[in-house]
Amino acid sequence: MPYMMISTLIRLETGPTYVGDAKSDPVLMNHLEATLTKEPGQILLCCGGDVPCCIASDVSSVAGNRDDPSSMKS
Repeated sequence: MPYMMISTLIRLETGPTYVGDAKSDPVLMNHLEATLTKEPGQILLCCGGDVPCCIASDVSSVAGNRDDPSSMKS
């Protein structure tokens, strides 16, 4: 089963939310209203948008993906 990581830059409530990369499923990225962009100073492309993290999670669940919430603490 492929994995999708949902990540936010600042806050969970407002986004921006990053949901994939250049190899992500284009149909799912379209449902999530994510666009492929390259951030300044980065070498990788990422899919993201202004949809809040909770909405991205809901859309992903409707598409048949299972949520496995976790957080990383440094």
